[in-house]
Amino acid sequence: MLKGFWLAGALVASMGLTLPASAQGDRRAAAEAYARVVDYPLLIEKAATRKANELPASERAAFIRFITREVDFEMTRFYATSAMVDLFEASELQALASFARTPEGRSALSKLPALGAVLNPIVERQIEDAARQYQER
Repeated sequence: MLKGFWLAGALVASMGLTLPASAQGDRRAAAEAYARVVDYPLLIEKAATRKANELPASERAAFIRFITREVDFEMTRFYATSAMVDLFEASELQALASFARTPEGRSALSKLPALGAVLNPIVERQIEDAARQYQER
């Protein structure tokens, strides 16, 4: 899961943005404001906890401690900010930041990775099944 995140981040960072300088600046400022609200260490800890569930119970706590020590949160923030500049409008980022400042927003946003962990394999499996059916026509 983290490998895919880093790969996506590297891809976004390597892409040249074609936005006008002022729009890009507005988006970057809004993305940085949102990134300041996000608790990246908590997001990484939750992702590590989900991944740790694949390990024997006796190894889980050590795995989570190791991951949370080794992951570079500032690099995560950098790639997340770069991706947000490319994907979102400044007004959308401002709305996300406002939402993330509320207790409900923090709670809801912290649950999105878990939702993705549940939904992504289901969607991927459905696409693989449909692709197989397409090829069998």
